[in-house]
Amino acid sequence: MRLLSRHVGSDNEMMELDFALRRLEEDWQPFTPTVHSSPFLNFLHSAFLCQLAYLRLNATERSLRVNRVHGLCHCETSDFTLTRFLTSFALGLDGVASEDDLAYLRERCLACPVSRNLPHVADKDTVVTLGSQATLPDGSPK
Repeated sequence: MRLLSRHVGSDNEMMELDFALRRLEEDWQPFTPTVHSSPFLNFLHSAFLCQLAYLRLNATERSLRVNRVHGLCHCETSDFTLTRFLTSFALGLDGVASEDDLAYLRERCLACPVSRNLPHVADKDTVVTLGSQATLPDGSPK
């Protein structure tokens, strides 16, 4: 999954959010979860969205003004059991963030309620960087 969000103000209010989904060997397609979507895809979307919410809220807590977030999420499953959940967020900021700020945001993303309810997922990681393009952790497709 891929997301691009735009934010304004000191509370990092979300003004725009676009999601796309790509399956192996396919191109990116816009994705909006509905009651008619695959419940499993909606679940994965919710996990990704929960991390974005914690990223935004905790950036606000650290007085970081986010103007844009580019996110990538790579998931693998075995018989609809999640085995890998790798996320990466690249932040555009109005100002600067320290390495400590980025480490804090990463830790908080992994503490979002959905992520905390994925203890069975052995390969789970989140990366938070500054820049325009998120890059997934090593070992996952780009």
